[in-house]
Amino acid sequence: MSTSTATSAYTSTHTATYLADIILGTLTEAIGQLGLNPSKITRDWATIEAGIAQWIKEQSLRSVSVEFTLPSGGTMVIDFIVEYSASASQAAAFSASKARISRFLTKYSALPSGTTYRLVADYSGYHTPMPGWGSTHAVKRTGLQANSAGTLATAPGATAHMSISD
Repeated sequence: MSTSTATSAYTSTHTATYLADIILGTLTEAIGQLGLNPSKITRDWATIEAGIAQWIKEQSLRSVSVEFTLPSGGTMVIDFIVEYSASASQAAAFSASKARISRFLTKYSALPSGTTYRLVADYSGYHTPMPGWGSTHAVKRTGLQANSAGTLATAPGATAHMSISD
């Protein structure tokens, strides 16, 4: 008679790396799908990803936002909100819904030429300072309507959601 045992290891590092990659990939695709050049993100990918992953690992990241400023002065914001759970089941799966998010983005027209964008991180309490990230204030959202795109990705111990405010 033979027996076998299988174990799966959960670490916050796996969750952080996975969600950071999904968030960063999705925001880059969103920028491109909205008609803008995502090279500012792709050029600094490693630095941006390191910050997002570190803050997810330490559970200090509330959200990463892409703030678009239109030539008319208008604003549009894509938020990637991260929620943490107290327990991470070893049976929990890593999953992503990037195709559904892409379909959601087709509801939005390309942004006009001259639109600029920047990334802004929002934290809960202390966060580790990371190279390439500085202090700033988020754009005012007065008058913007938030539209939830739903869950972007789940991983053991954390979930990322996406919404667009315009």
